[in-house]
Amino acid sequence: MTPKDRILKIMEKYSMTPAKASEIMGITYHTFSKNKNDKETRHSFNEKNYNALVTFLIKEGENLSIIKNVADTIDSCIILYTTKNYSDDDETKSLEDALSEIVVTMELHSAFDDYDVYHHIINKIEFDTLLFGINSWTITKHKAFINKSKSINVKWNRYLIKKRSTNIFDIINS
Repeated sequence: MTPKDRILKIMEKYSMTPAKASEIMGITYHTFSKNKNDKETRHSFNEKNYNALVTFLIKEGENLSIIKNVADTIDSCIILYTTKNYSDDDETKSLEDALSEIVVTMELHSAFDDYDVYHHIINKIEFDTLLFGINSWTITKHKAFINKSKSINVKWNRYLIKKRSTNIFDIINS
């Protein structure tokens, strides 16, 4: 199987657009179109193009796995918290500490560079804690926690700015 056949098979299997595939491979859309054309003899896909696609898919798979683990951990923390009464002298981490660790992990891992993913997870934490009537984790408390370490608050600040601008937009349009 030629690199071209393997690339086209990957694109079809993952419903990848030519624009996205060319971006991943580091070639222009025009070059991609030439490579895809059977009549074009001067241009063709190569192993480097194929390897770029495979590397991208592996990285995306790892990121999805990490994101799923974070979402599952949030669920586990909240379920554990709602089924057990914590006391101040309990050695088990408080829900606030557990959720704060999750958000710190999100700050440090590239899987959460996509703002929408980060935003969704933060909103999940907020919603789930409110749903179960838990007041230990709030945006205000977490903001104070995350600001203690200035080196890890880039995504958090981006989240707050986006949340504020969305709220302002909603107020203006209501």
